[in-house]
Amino acid sequence: MHFPVLPHFIPYLLLLLLALALALAWRLYLDRKRIRIRLEQEQNKSQQLQRLLDQLPAHAEPLPQPEQLPAPKAEKNADSSESPQKSLLPNPTRYIDIKPNDIEITSIDEQLIKKAVGVVEQNMSNAEFSVQDLSHSLAMSRVYLYKKILALTGKTPIEFIRVIRLKRAAQLLESSQLTVAEVAYKVGFNNPKYFAHYFKAEFDLLPKAYQKKLKHPN
Repeated sequence: MHFPVLPHFIPYLLLLLLALALALAWRLYLDRKRIRIRLEQEQNKSQQLQRLLDQLPAHAEPLPQPEQLPAPKAEKNADSSESPQKSLLPNPTRYIDIKPNDIEITSIDEQLIKKAVGVVEQNMSNAEFSVQDLSHSLAMSRVYLYKKILALTGKTPIEFIRVIRLKRAAQLLESSQLTVAEVAYKVGFNNPKYFAHYFKAEFDLLPKAYQKKLKHPN
């Protein structure tokens, strides 16, 4: 039995198979090229991250724990135990003072502090505003934010947020007719007792005594 038509398709079939093989080889080449480019990009990112980590202070403190109201005696012990730890921290020429709306930009570090203060001020009455929220707003990891804030201000991020709240509270006690409880809620303290405790630790006076002293300085 003869198949006279079949031989005419063999060259076309071979060409089709060759074209498919070339297309597959080209696809594999492009895939390998994309993978190589992706690996190079990841490697560059890793190198950049390593350079940033190399620039961080060598000393690392544990992440701050959620705020708890310590007993007065424990507060004193905590203060006394911080001294040797702070001696191990980097000793900058000066700390950047934390004041709401009162920081002049003279360096990249001070620009960071100014931006951080602005973020806290925008969330002043939000009692749920946390260090995680601050790090997210500044596009930083919590660890990097912790080290940077501590190196620049001598305070942990949770203390940084609290100081801004307390200084705004002092401004309100001085210039407004709000009660102490109203001021506490306005600056993000859900518990006026916590507010009074931390206010006294910062200003050496309870809020009512502070307000009274401002109205009757003599």
